[in-house]
Amino acid sequence: MFLGAFKDIVPEDARFLGGETIGALYDRVIAALERLLADDGWDIVLAVLHGGVNRAILSYALTGGRTFLGNLEQAPGCINVLDVGTDWIVRAVNVTPYDLAHRRGRATTMEELWSQFRST
Repeated sequence: MFLGAFKDIVPEDARFLGGETIGALYDRVIAALERLLADDGWDIVLAVLHGGVNRAILSYALTGGRTFLGNLEQAPGCINVLDVGTDWIVRAVNVTPYDLAHRRGRATTMEELWSQFRST
């Protein structure tokens, strides 16, 4: 369950580790995005978010809807760059300044967390 939490296209009724559904996540994230986009008092925003929220925003930007793309890896501390105007433009995804070529390994963040949990 832990390793498959973000795999493929995740249905809206799926629960992340028994908690919030993807649909509820989208309800919360899209409402916050709409409030942010309605405020014309900013030009650049830095949002520090968890990987699941990042995946929801990136999926929304890429698909134009509520299709949750679980296979978008989000490494700890990664940077995503999106331009928002009349359309979304995804400029960069999962950029990790500490490992630009992602040479640390092939494990996903969830696999790394699971490995750490099992070794304790």
